[in-house]
Amino acid sequence: KLDLNEFTPQNLANIVWAYATNSMQHSDLFQKVGDSVASKRDLNEFAPQALAIIVWAYATAKVQHPGLFQKVGDSIVAMDDLRSFKPKNLANIVWAYASNNTQHPNLFQKMGDSIVATDDLRSFQPQVIANIVWAYSRNSAQHPNLFQKVGDSIVAIDDLRSFDPQALANIVWAYATSNTCHPNLF
Repeated sequence: KLDLNEFTPQNLANIVWAYATNSMQHSDLFQKVGDSVASKRDLNEFAPQALAIIVWAYATAKVQHPGLFQKVGDSIVAMDDLRSFKPKNLANIVWAYASNNTQHPNLFQKMGDSIVATDDLRSFQPQVIANIVWAYSRNSAQHPNLFQKVGDSIVAIDDLRSFDPQALANIVWAYATSNTCHPNLF
C-alpha cells in the first residue's frame, strides 16, 4: 500500500491526468488522491500547472470531489496574484469547474480579474479564449469586464482563421447565453 504523501504534487497530477486521458475509471484512486490533496496537502507546494491538471482530470473523468474543488478554488483565491498561471492553466481550471458543475464564484471573479488585468490577450490561444468564455457562461459566472476585454481582443484580430469553427461557435454561444452584448464581435 502506497503512501500518497510520498508523491510530489506533479506525480499526483500526472497520475490522475493519465487515467483521465485514457478514460480509465478507478474511483478509489481518484477518491484517495482527492482526499490527499484536499486534506493533507499544502497547495502552495503545487505549481499552477499541477493544480490545473488535477481539476481538469477530475472533470474529464467525470469524478466529483467537492472537497478537492473547494480547496483548490480557495487556495487560488487566496493568492496575491495569478501571474504565475499560464493562460492555458487559467482556461483549464475554469473549464474544469464549469464541466464539473462546481460553483466557486470567488474563483471565477479572481481569475476574471486577472485576465482583465493582462495587458494583451495575444498570448491567449484561440482555444484558450473559447474555453474561458464558455466556462464563464456555462457556470453562470458574471464578469462583464472579462467579456468586454475578450470581445475587444477578438475584434482587433484581422483574421479569425486561427480560430477553429468549434471555438468560434463556443464564443458566440457564450456571449449569447450570458446575455452579453458585443455587436462588433458578432
